[in-house]
Amino acid sequence: MLKENVFFMRMRPQIINVIGTAVVQLVEEKADISKESIAEKIKGTWQEDDIGLAVELAVYMLTISKR
Repeated sequence: MLKENVFFMRMRPQIINVIGTAVVQLVEEKADISKESIAEKIKGTWQEDDIGLAVELAVYMLTISKR
């Protein structure tokens, strides 16, 4: 297995946690849920000093799939 695959497999639970937290917040706010709104909620929730790799990867995954 490629090292990249192992890395993403290990990061997946953390990324899912970040995305899931943002979705729950949007549901509580009764806001529209889309890739863009989830990415914006993630960016707004985690401040610069709190941003970890899982947060960056979650936003990246949501924004690259716009094609």
